[in-house]
Amino acid sequence: VRCGTGNDLSSQSTTALYSSHLASHPIMSIAMSSMSKQPEKYENDLEENLTTQSPPPNDFSNHALTIAWRKCTYVWSTLLLIFAMTVTLYGIGKQWNNPPWSQTNSHPVLEIGFFFFMCTWIGLLEGAQISLVGLQGINLELYKDS
Repeated sequence: VRCGTGNDLSSQSTTALYSSHLASHPIMSIAMSSMSKQPEKYENDLEENLTTQSPPPNDFSNHALTIAWRKCTYVWSTLLLIFAMTVTLYGIGKQWNNPPWSQTNSHPVLEIGFFFFMCTWIGLLEGAQISLVGLQGINLELYKDS
């Protein structure tokens, strides 16, 4: 094979020899066969999914037992929250807590206020962290002027 002569026959035979050598390798034969396939269908092809989509499974969100269970969870979670806040605030009021400062010079109302401030602060930080993690894949430049 001579290089640079423009002999198309020799360059074609070299290419055929090279591709037949690659096709004999197991990994390359898989890669080469996948390149010759038809384009794959994706889940995001709307027109295709509309015609082949199966019916949704049974939805029990409006069933009477589901609604009753949801209302019961609202009630007992609210009662549990009231109980937990009562026990916590009673403990702070009786100065059974263990703050990093001396309790002889502080009033329990100040410590309860500090408790609510810290709970609010932690809630804001957690919300900011969740929004940072959840919005990583979103292009925020699209919404900067809205």
